[in-house]
Amino acid sequence: MMLKDEAETLIQTLQSIFPLKNQVDLEVVIGVDRKSSDKTLKISRKYADVCFRFDWHDDFSEIRNLLISKSSGDWILIADGHEIFHNIDEIPGILLQVSNEITGFAFLVRMNPAEGSTIGQQLRLFRNISGVRYDGAVHNRLNIDSGKSLATDKVWVYHDRKEKLRGERYQQRKAMLEQKFLDVLKNNPDDPRANYYLGTYYLSQAAEKDESGIIKPDAKIDPVNLKKAIKFIEKYISVSEFYEEKYLAKWYLAQAYFHLGDLETTKQIGYNMFEQMAEMPLGQEILGELFMFEFKERQNTRGLMLAENWFKLSRSKKAPFVSCFFPEPFFTWIPWERLTEIYSLASQKEPKRIIDAIYSAEQTLKYPDFPESRRQNLETILASWKELIGENIDNIGSRDRQFNNVHTVHSGNGSALQNKSRYTRTKINMAKLPEYTEKSSVREQHTGKP
Repeated sequence: MMLKDEAETLIQTLQSIFPLKNQVDLEVVIGVDRKSSDKTLKISRKYADVCFRFDWHDDFSEIRNLLISKSSGDWILIADGHEIFHNIDEIPGILLQVSNEITGFAFLVRMNPAEGSTIGQQLRLFRNISGVRYDGAVHNRLNIDSGKSLATDKVWVYHDRKEKLRGERYQQRKAMLEQKFLDVLKNNPDDPRANYYLGTYYLSQAAEKDESGIIKPDAKIDPVNLKKAIKFIEKYISVSEFYEEKYLAKWYLAQAYFHLGDLETTKQIGYNMFEQMAEMPLGQEILGELFMFEFKERQNTRGLMLAENWFKLSRSKKAPFVSCFFPEPFFTWIPWERLTEIYSLASQKEPKRIIDAIYSAEQTLKYPDFPESRRQNLETILASWKELIGENIDNIGSRDRQFNNVHTVHSGNGSALQNKSRYTRTKINMAKLPEYTEKSSVREQHTGKP
């Protein structure tokens, strides 16, 4: 473990690991930064079999490899002092069945919303043999020279860094990342890792992101950093062999082009993503956002209809079990919230579409990871919609009603909703319906210029 002033979560981390002591011969090795000033060292000495202090040299791999060198077990389980392991008692059963050719296991890792709400795999359990070591001073990766690694969803890790430590870690990485990876590119301009992380780094410096990992609609855009992001991400895509990560890189690239005003390139990237991995929602999200933007700019019904189709395609996608980290909100609340906004906009001309907005809002609010900063606004507007519709709302809402039972039928006179469920629609108050105004990633004041 690499710890610096993390006493608040250290005990939780240890408690999530200690159930293994009842099943295996568990040796706990803890490393503590000499700069730690809280109770971390005291707690570590109480619980650890091996406890040592280290000097920090701006190199995460150095510390993790030092931890490995001080471990005597046959297998190594790596944890940070702010992570909680779930279903860890599955590990002995996994190891009992493992063949000699298997060197490591990847677990599912979920970042908490404040860390970006991403989900993916990381190699966390591996044999204690030479050649299995970390490299990279920042964004380090475990290299397994021989043997194979497997992924399992039986064990997963919740990454829960506290707010104070989040800010410190962000500043620490920000100070390290740019120069470390630029140094790597001096020796190898085609290094995929350096190009990827520099691209995403400059994108983060170009504009502030929201809870879903996309650039805020009202963010102040820095075109210089956007162009740097495009340069490194395009280079990464051209040299990388990581299929899923190239898909994710295109999503970042599309954001950069969109906020530079190049909508046609953005659209082509979205279509390319959809062709590459139709089972993933990020390509659909890019296209949905573009057509919502088209509607808001030109007030054309076609844009809203196309946006609806793309977000309906994306709403049923399951979170992937892949080695890179995907933004989890796109597999939970984002498609539903976008549909809520779309149906709210549509209801200004077709009041009956508020029924679909109500259902989409209800689905959005069901997700526990839906940000509190957005929840109150949506709950307020949902209550006003229900009040307008009146006492028959129970027959219109989500009870015993499938979203797919409501669809749009196109005719020469436009579109009309049909309901195939046993409930019938009642009169809807034709007064101006309040619009759901929670902003998506679309910038209403887009100038189309860098």
